[in-house]
Amino acid sequence: MACASFICLQSNSNERIMKWEFYAKNMNSRIFSLFKRSLSLIFPATILLSGCQPTAELLHGSRIGYFYGQGLSMVREGRYHEAVAALSRGLEVESNPGLYAVRGFAYGKLGQYDNALEDFDSSLRSRRAGGVDDIAAINKHLSPVEYYKESFSYACRGLARAKRGNLENGDMETARQDIDEAIRLDPREPAWYCIRAAVAIDSREPDQALIDLERASALEPDNPIPFHLKALALDQKGLRQEAQASRRAAIKLDYPDTVDYTRFGVGDSID
Repeated sequence: MACASFICLQSNSNERIMKWEFYAKNMNSRIFSLFKRSLSLIFPATILLSGCQPTAELLHGSRIGYFYGQGLSMVREGRYHEAVAALSRGLEVESNPGLYAVRGFAYGKLGQYDNALEDFDSSLRSRRAGGVDDIAAINKHLSPVEYYKESFSYACRGLARAKRGNLENGDMETARQDIDEAIRLDPREPAWYCIRAAVAIDSREPDQALIDLERASALEPDNPIPFHLKALALDQKGLRQEAQASRRAAIKLDYPDTVDYTRFGVGDSID
């Protein structure tokens, strides 16, 4: 009975922690620092109060969740170097597919495409060992983009391959195959159509990009990223007035520059 009470208490505690982690970015740095230090004390204190002996698996899962939430929060704030450092510490604890996927995304933002590709490969390999359920609930509280999903690693691996291909005249067909696989796994996720459109724009194929962006907008009408990309595609077609209208629509929908999952190679954000 004591163990059952502890599990319930821990579940409620986890939910509160994730909500506070989400809002912590609005605190000043000193308060946020104190908040993060307190996280390391919550689980042991809860165990002592419950009178239940902790299992190694339970404590291990809480540590992975902490590093995943910390790294994801930093990514959302555009602090990609810090995210890489935090997620690397988590990966010293476990080769978790979600940790690899988010770190790969941070590397992509920093333009470190070889490191990004290595992490997306590792994410896809390590997911056979499990560990995704531990972080899915955390992701739900922190971001609408499901970084832990297999389809995310395929889509972003394709984007990283395309970006590296543009720099090194690489094979763009392999990049498209990865993104096509992401869409096959999760055909109702607008993010993957946006990523495929971004690759098409980089390849000077605006008509193909516009087809995918219409699909993305149909799936999520309030998503500003398709409008941002549509403006780029329309510019390539020489339709300046229509491009400006699309940019205004993206701004009106609060286009999130730091977490635009189609933009790699932008570096840390400067506030």
